[in-house]
Amino acid sequence: MRTFAQWDLTEQRPPVEGVPDAVVASCARIGHDLLAAPAAFPLPVAQLRWWAGEYDDEEAPPDVLLVGLTAEQGMRFGSGVAPDAEPSAELTAALADGVQDHLAGYEFVQWPACPGHQHLLRAGVVGEDACWSCPDSGRPVAVIGALAPTRG
Repeated sequence: MRTFAQWDLTEQRPPVEGVPDAVVASCARIGHDLLAAPAAFPLPVAQLRWWAGEYDDEEAPPDVLLVGLTAEQGMRFGSGVAPDAEPSAELTAALADGVQDHLAGYEFVQWPACPGHQHLLRAGVVGEDACWSCPDSGRPVAVIGALAPTRG
């Protein structure tokens, strides 16, 4: 895998050619929500950075841009997106779901928590917006990128 870009959690502009504006905008929304995590969050959120790269072997799927998070302590993961991705709620929700899955499955971090419940919010699309919703009620709690800071 070859990494060709890294940028801050909430950076709004494309860091280099080859990273679509839509991907950077979706990442900035998710980054905002990560920064809203409680002070007791078990990962150093301020050290997290987005990265973009591509497969560097011949057996890799064609036309896939890898996008994910990395941290100084060695955490690194990514998801594949189309290199010509257009702005969409689906793109934002898919990237948010990938971040949430990795944090829960590999870092054992439960994020973001559903207010008043013992489960996580679920990333998805409600109407034309990427939202965090309660999986029990289906009620949208926040648009992705507008999650309120939590105490803890």
